[in-house]
Amino acid sequence: MKMKKINERIVSIFLSFVLIVMLIPLSGIIALAETEKATHIDVYTGTVWETKELGVDTLPEGMSYDSVKDRIVLDGYNGYSFGPGDLDKSISIYVVGENIINGRLGHADGTQIELVGTTGSELKINFNDVNSCSILGSVVATDVEIYINTTCTGNIYPYLWGINGSVELNGKSKLNMYTQNHTSYGVDSIGISGELTLNDESGAYVIVLGDENNDNVTGVAGKLNLNGTGECFINVFSENENPSIKLQAVGEEPIIANPEAYELDGAWDSDFVHYKPIPKIVEGNNSKWVKGTDSGLTFKSSAPHKDFEQVKIDETLLSADKYELSEGSTVVTLKPDYLETLTVGKHKIDIYSEGGIASGNFEVLAKAAVATEEEIAQTGDMNNAVSQLVLVVALGGLAAVAGVARRKEDK
Repeated sequence: MKMKKINERIVSIFLSFVLIVMLIPLSGIIALAETEKATHIDVYTGTVWETKELGVDTLPEGMSYDSVKDRIVLDGYNGYSFGPGDLDKSISIYVVGENIINGRLGHADGTQIELVGTTGSELKINFNDVNSCSILGSVVATDVEIYINTTCTGNIYPYLWGINGSVELNGKSKLNMYTQNHTSYGVDSIGISGELTLNDESGAYVIVLGDENNDNVTGVAGKLNLNGTGECFINVFSENENPSIKLQAVGEEPIIANPEAYELDGAWDSDFVHYKPIPKIVEGNNSKWVKGTDSGLTFKSSAPHKDFEQVKIDETLLSADKYELSEGSTVVTLKPDYLETLTVGKHKIDIYSEGGIASGNFEVLAKAAVATEEEIAQTGDMNNAVSQLVLVVALGGLAAVAGVARRKEDK
């Protein structure tokens, strides 16, 4: 009976294992179906639309297809509108250097667009037409600077959008958007129709303008999600003096992961809101420096390098020859010659930027207070020598005592 139960348990475990193995590829198929990419793109030539099969047809200058990573590569592209030919599928774009789209990116409201860049990569979208928008679809961008300039001179829809979808920015991505609407009848002007999510160091600068014939003007119609440390600036305007016109930076109350990290100017439900990151020391705080050291002491502020103003140590302004300034946010390295002039003990550093002051502390130690590895090794060698000498003397003493005792026994 006991053996039967054991066999049943073994069979049960085996069947569970088989079921899991069968479900693994199935789950992969489901995930693939959710993110399936387009196999064709539609490209506007300036006169007509052409459908291109990725990996087969020749693409416009500055555009190529990476079959290994299944993505379009823009490297010096300066052309017209394009988007996935398969309207229900996504498109992935790798951005290298500066690229310009004279028209729109995307093809349908449900399009999913992934943008990935390298250091210094830019995508500029200039849209000037009677209707539609600069980006038609939702965007997820990583390490890309996006510039959008949308001008609409007429619209068959009840809204004008800069981006008709949601936007998620990651890494060091930046969104710079200017959207204006000039129509002969009332429509709503909207910068982003969905949500705007900022992660990591990404930032967004959104300006939306409606003329005297427009109705409501909104910067971000959905939620604003601030999950990182980047700046967010949204401003909306209207030339319509009708008091019933509603101007609103964000359509829904923002969700801010760390409110203490920002200085707030304006209000999300007004025509202007600015979430300005408060600078802080992110590397080097509470560090120590030993007199006689050849290298300096480095501190990194979260403030942008372009906003740097000055450095103070213990409330005293430093001249530029006493430190080195480099990028990577704002990186300040105090030179060893200057550090030698400081007294032993604790000191305060203040890195001033346009957005505020990043403050930290450090300590200068006397050279004698810290033994070097060589000194420690030499001390260890000396200790070993002394220990060995004591051991030899002790053994010699024992041997002498033993010899005396043996002679006494012999007598």
